[in-house]
Amino acid sequence: MNSFVVSDILAIDNKSIQVQTNPFKYFVAKKFFTEEYANHLLEWAQNHTSWKRVVEHFYDQYEFRVNENDLLPSFIKFLIEAEFLQKVKRCAEYAFKVDLKNKVDVDFHKLLPGQAITIHNDYTSNPDYETHRIVIQLNNNMTTKNGGILCTFGSNSIDNIDKAIKPTHNSCFGFEISKDSYHAVSPVIYRERFTLIFSMYKN
Repeated sequence: MNSFVVSDILAIDNKSIQVQTNPFKYFVAKKFFTEEYANHLLEWAQNHTSWKRVVEHFYDQYEFRVNENDLLPSFIKFLIEAEFLQKVKRCAEYAFKVDLKNKVDVDFHKLLPGQAITIHNDYTSNPDYETHRIVIQLNNNMTTKNGGILCTFGSNSIDNIDKAIKPTHNSCFGFEISKDSYHAVSPVIYRERFTLIFSMYKN
């Protein structure tokens, strides 16, 4: 993939976005990228070696932020090009009826068997912190038996589960960060679990 435009790789459109407002604002869409591009991203993630393990009180995972100064293939660098990020930003703005800054952080995450993310809401009163995210699943046909299930909750309690979202390759989960945006990822049992995250900031 040496040359392409936004329309070549984005499969999501406004018609596929149905925002849920309870227990917080989020949407799930079956496809974010074209299958070909999603497969290229997955293959790259599987072979990438510069992961940084990050352990906090509610998660244990590996991370990699896409940076223009890094030596990366063009189809990965495309993820941080202005035209593409504007398209991603407009997708979130349409979904959540919000005005977002041009700043967008682009990160890959990896969970290995045994790693998990416990219930949290990502909320902070810091005005410089991100307010909206779109998370894209990247995997080789993972099922619920593999673990790594993204779940939403009505409160900070495992008993108050709202929805368990299947880890379908190339599907996406977009949400507005708030005091109510409780979610978690169950422990990975088998295989690696990759995600690509776009983090955005409210104006």
